[in-house]
Amino acid sequence: MIEYNIKKDGKVVRKFITRTCDLCGSKRMCYSSAVLASRKKRGNKKDYCKKCGYKIRVLFQKKGADSPFWRGGKRLNSNGYYRIYVYENGEKRDIYEHKYIYEQHVGRHLTVDEKVHHIDGNKLNNHINNLYLCEGKKEHHSMHYQLESLAFELLGTFIWFNIDAKKYILNPSPKNNYANPVFKSALLSNEKDNNGKIYINIYLGNKKHQRYHRYIMEKVLGRSLSLDEHIHHIDGVTTNNDVDNLIVLSRSEHKKCHNSLQSCMFKLFEDKKITFCNGEYSICPVI
Repeated sequence: MIEYNIKKDGKVVRKFITRTCDLCGSKRMCYSSAVLASRKKRGNKKDYCKKCGYKIRVLFQKKGADSPFWRGGKRLNSNGYYRIYVYENGEKRDIYEHKYIYEQHVGRHLTVDEKVHHIDGNKLNNHINNLYLCEGKKEHHSMHYQLESLAFELLGTFIWFNIDAKKYILNPSPKNNYANPVFKSALLSNEKDNNGKIYINIYLGNKKHQRYHRYIMEKVLGRSLSLDEHIHHIDGVTTNNDVDNLIVLSRSEHKKCHNSLQSCMFKLFEDKKITFCNGEYSICPVI
C-alpha cells in the first residue's frame, strides 16, 4: 500500500510503501523500487525484511557454479598467485590453485608445513609438471638458496650485476668504479649466521664487534650506516670484502636485488641452461 509519494514539479519521483515480511510478519516503510528489485532478484512476489532475507539467502542460495553471482571462483592475489574457491562436501574452501592441483594429484589434503614449489619460477604456471612438493618451509627456502648459489657460479658468464639499476641482469654491465683502499686490522674473526653463511667481524674494542663489510663501507663513505642500509656482496662470497664487491642498498633494494638474481636463473631455466631433477637445480653440462 502506497503511504505517500515524493513529488517534483508535479510528478511523482519516489514512491514509499509499507512492506510486510512474509516470514516474520514485521512491517517497515521502504522504497517501492527496492521491493520490486528484490522480487525480481528472487523470482517471486514474496517480501522479506533485512534479517529474514539474509536467512533465506544463507539457507536456500545456490552455491558454486550454480550461483548467479559465480565469477569462476578464481582470482589473482597481491602476491601473484591464483586463489580459487572449491566446494567439498558442501563446504567452501579458499585455497591456492597450485596447492589444490597438487592435492588432486596425490589424492589427499596437504599439511600446513608442506609447500608447493614452482620449478620454473612462474607463479601462474600451475601445470602439475611444474610443481614440486617440499616437506617444509626449510626445504622450500633451501631450493631458492640453491638457485642463488648456482647463479653466483654463472657471474661473468651469463649473469652480470648492473650497479646503476642495483640488480642482476643477463647482459654485461659496467664494472664498479669504487677505489679499493686497504684496511688493516689484526683482530678479525669469522661468524656464521642462521643460513650458514660465514661473515668476517672486526673487533672495535671495549667488547664491541662489527661486521667487517659494514666497517669498510663506513670508512669509504665517511659516515655511519643506518639500520635500514644493507651491504650486498655482488659475487655472493660473504668473506670477499673487497670494495669493488660491495654496494650499499636499502632493505627493499636488497630484497629486489636477490629477487632479480633468481629471475635471471628462471630465465636461464627456460633457455634450458639450468635443469631441475629430484628436487635439485643444476647447471647443464654443455652450455
